[in-house]
Amino acid sequence: MTIVKLNNKKELKWRLIFSISGIFLAFLIVACGFIYSQAVGLKHSILSTENVIQEERAKSAELKSRLFTIIDPQMIDNIAAKKGLVKDNNPQWVFVSL
Repeated sequence: MTIVKLNNKKELKWRLIFSISGIFLAFLIVACGFIYSQAVGLKHSILSTENVIQEERAKSAELKSRLFTIIDPQMIDNIAAKKGLVKDNNPQWVFVSL
């Protein structure tokens, strides 16, 4: 009786190589999905932060407008006139030393 043995070492070697390659490929696919997810999340964070910055710039512009309206020299003169204040052209300062 003749027993035919196949070269199992060569076949086992190729199976091992393909198995390791498959596992590595699956790991790379999962890693790419994770990285993509992180990139999309970062993009949304950046866009929301840009929106907040634009809103804050608009608020800042409104506050500056109100401030410049309040400290307008003509407005200050009108308020002083309404309160009965008179502009002193030659002020004399009193200094107190401690």
